[in-house]
Amino acid sequence: MSKDEENPLPTPTPVETIDSTIEHTSTPNKESRKSSRRISKSPSMTTITVDDNGVSISSQSVREQTFNLWLEGKKNMQKSNPLISSISSQSADVIINTGYVRETVFQNWLAEKEQNLVRRERMKRVQLYERQKLVDAELSLRQNRSKSSFDNWCKEKDSKIIVEKKRIAKEIRNKEVEETLKEENKQIAANLIYNAWVEQSDKKRVAIVKKQRQAVLEKQKSKQELEESKKTEAEKVYNAWRIQKDANLRETVRERRDTEIKKQRVVIEKKKEQAASAIRAYDAWLECKEEEKYSLNELNRILSPSLAWKWKPPGPYIPDYPRSYQTREMDNLLNGRRGQLHVTTAKHSATAGQPDH
Repeated sequence: MSKDEENPLPTPTPVETIDSTIEHTSTPNKESRKSSRRISKSPSMTTITVDDNGVSISSQSVREQTFNLWLEGKKNMQKSNPLISSISSQSADVIINTGYVRETVFQNWLAEKEQNLVRRERMKRVQLYERQKLVDAELSLRQNRSKSSFDNWCKEKDSKIIVEKKRIAKEIRNKEVEETLKEENKQIAANLIYNAWVEQSDKKRVAIVKKQRQAVLEKQKSKQELEESKKTEAEKVYNAWRIQKDANLRETVRERRDTEIKKQRVVIEKKKEQAASAIRAYDAWLECKEEEKYSLNELNRILSPSLAWKWKPPGPYIPDYPRSYQTREMDNLLNGRRGQLHVTTAKHSATAGQPDH
């Protein structure tokens, strides 16, 4: 027997597992043995253990947990047998590998156990379903039987009750005939008293209703009068406001018309003044032209008697040469176009009408 079989490692007894996945590794070589000593982070396993101190919950990876278990077992074996402290590193690796194998076996056992539990639960459900079917069938049979027996009992009971009711009805009728005579007399007296009381109460109610109606009518009349007075006052105020508004509108319209008329008059007066000034200037210019023409004709007649036949009587002078800038401006002004009147000087007017020699 080997050392592992003589001193086996204590296997953990987990109560609740969250993740039971395990990495299936191949046979470890020298390199894998060195790396196997390192703690891997996956897969993880949660165990709940009960110690002397109490309940402890720990979540560790599978390798880390196996390594910790191996260390605890080694310490326990060293305390119990000091010869075990001389175990070589190779034997330690063998122990670690056996821990991996044991854990894989344990996880496989857990998986089989879970599968068996699932199968048992399914079998239990099937059995419960079949039992429920049987129970339902029995209940239906019992209900049918109970219904038939209950119906028969009800029929017998109803027949007995009908007979008793008929007997009781006869007795009640005989008693009622005697009591009705007494009650009729009492009711006649009560009716007479009640009718008298009703007549008095009706009279009182009629009087009260009349008073209430009169009060309501008076209130309605007062309300109507108040509403009519308010309406008349509101109409008066509205009419006054309307009249004032119309007057203001008329005043504003009149003012606008007056201002427009004033503006138009000012414009018309300006145009009239411009036209009058233009006409005056044109008349003055024509007079100057006529005087110049007359004086020139007389000079020509005196200086050269041979040119006397060219003399013309005084009248509108129509020069043969083209019209100057000043005459065109005067024509434009007289025709209503924009222009500027240039007043000619005496020198210019004297030389303007002379023909070119």
